[in-house]
Amino acid sequence: MKLFITRQTGFYGMGSPIEVVINGQKRVALFHQQTLELDLPDKPMTLQIKFSFLLRSPVYTIQPSPMKSYTVVMNPKLIQIYLLLFASLLLLPLLLKNMWLILILLIFYIIFLKNMTGKAYLLKENTHGETV
Repeated sequence: MKLFITRQTGFYGMGSPIEVVINGQKRVALFHQQTLELDLPDKPMTLQIKFSFLLRSPVYTIQPSPMKSYTVVMNPKLIQIYLLLFASLLLLPLLLKNMWLILILLIFYIIFLKNMTGKAYLLKENTHGETV
């Protein structure tokens, strides 16, 4: 089975490679805007994308097929909420000059990061033989 994986994660982490993990083992590093072609056995497997120990994708189960093509993208929810929380963490305490607000926002920020770390990357299946 041929497996094509393309990284289109945008600006976030573009200088660092992400790891492609197949059946729990790191197989290859994927750099910014890179497409890899992997030859794999024709049997079901698990696929996950990782960036260090913190950011990763859910574990996907891939069924055998002559050819599969996926694009790795950042989770749009992560980007939107991250920017909102980051901006509010900086701006609101400065405007309101309240230490309790800083602590509350910091707690929300930590909870958000803890909940989203396992969903930071998504795999989008390309259809009709597309590789990008």
